[in-house]
Amino acid sequence: MSCPTLPELRIPSVSELLDLWDTAHGLVIARRATLLVRLACPALSTEEIAQLPLGKRDTLLLRWRRLLFGDPIEAISGCPRCGETVETRFSLEGLSIEAPAVAESNGYDNTHECHVGAWRVRYRLPTCADAIALANGESADARSLIERCLIEASCGEPLAPGEALPEPVLIAIAHGIGSADPHADILLDLACSGCAHRWSAPFDAVTFLWSEISAWARRTLREVALLARSFGWREADILALSAQRRSDYLELVGA
Repeated sequence: MSCPTLPELRIPSVSELLDLWDTAHGLVIARRATLLVRLACPALSTEEIAQLPLGKRDTLLLRWRRLLFGDPIEAISGCPRCGETVETRFSLEGLSIEAPAVAESNGYDNTHECHVGAWRVRYRLPTCADAIALANGESADARSLIERCLIEASCGEPLAPGEALPEPVLIAIAHGIGSADPHADILLDLACSGCAHRWSAPFDAVTFLWSEISAWARRTLREVALLARSFGWREADILALSAQRRSDYLELVGA
């Protein structure tokens, strides 16, 4: 299975981003991610988005997030030892986020192979389609997800229908997936100023971006409500204003 070359990222209009926020409210995060990718790269087909490995998806969305909200990223976490709130600030460059294109000129192959003892296994990386299947309950756990990504396995003879892979093979596949698609599992090194505890915390790019979009959307709607109440303008007219022009009018209202 080949992974598509991604076209240039696109900055949506204020109305388009608000419409997506409305549409995706009741969806699971995996489906929200698909809608975000579609808005960021409208030239990608539904099938092409479904085939994106999860790390490539998150790389794309983090680079798109930089176009929307800038860099660096500021996030908070709770210290697992003392419970104190820990603030962290980091740049996308620090995550070694690669260029938007996920395919080389000679094509990108999403299949990989590993050998464990007499076992020979070919598998692919988990994709957006797999994340949605997992959210829908079609794949209930990590083992089910790995087995979903299995292309072929043999130990002298091909894996028989219903036969389970041994644990060492599953571990090898999981390690192979992590090495081939590292941005699917981003870890942040954190330190608590209160108790000096250090730990690594997962950074969910899609959840973080969605929280930023939600905060932006609510702030934008408050601005629209204030300007509509003050000047009698329609929502569409207010959203058509540039961010700077909207800010100028809000300043006049505040004065």
